[in-house]
Amino acid sequence: MLFIYMAMLDSEDEKETFAQIYNTYSQPMYQIAYAVLQDVQEAEDAVQISFEKIILHIDKFLDTPCSKMRSLIVIIVRNTAVDLMRKRRSIPMDFEDEAVQTALDLTACDEDRMNREMLVHAIGQLKEKYASALELKYWHGFTEREIAAFLNISAKAANSRLVRGRVMLRKLLEQEANQIDK
Repeated sequence: MLFIYMAMLDSEDEKETFAQIYNTYSQPMYQIAYAVLQDVQEAEDAVQISFEKIILHIDKFLDTPCSKMRSLIVIIVRNTAVDLMRKRRSIPMDFEDEAVQTALDLTACDEDRMNREMLVHAIGQLKEKYASALELKYWHGFTEREIAAFLNISAKAANSRLVRGRVMLRKLLEQEANQIDK
């Protein structure tokens, strides 16, 4: 399968980056997709579609550090699996899966780690659609237009998710700060 994907790429840098992603993350991607879908074939489909999305946005991965690359890949496969689930089953699901949250763990220097953990925790409390938009914007540097294309929504919807997500995040962080002060 890797050969077919590699034929879709142009430069050697793109091929090398994609091969690294494929070899490193194909199994964790499958595990995340299976955790969401609970079906072997649907999980395989989600991984394949996710790799196609990665190829379309391979330029975003060329200069991405490993810690951010992992979380970006998790977002891609999780959202792809959720999209498949909605299309095929139309059953709502709780996304507080511990494996997915663990995969989102970001490495940070010691002095920023506490703030980052507080931020990750607060974002984890948001609804999935807001959390994904914020993660793509602030951890991966996507523009609103890229977020819209990535999540298969309109640019206006991406903007709304970012605005609403920031408002909700601000409230959560203020509540946590107030609890710490008490």
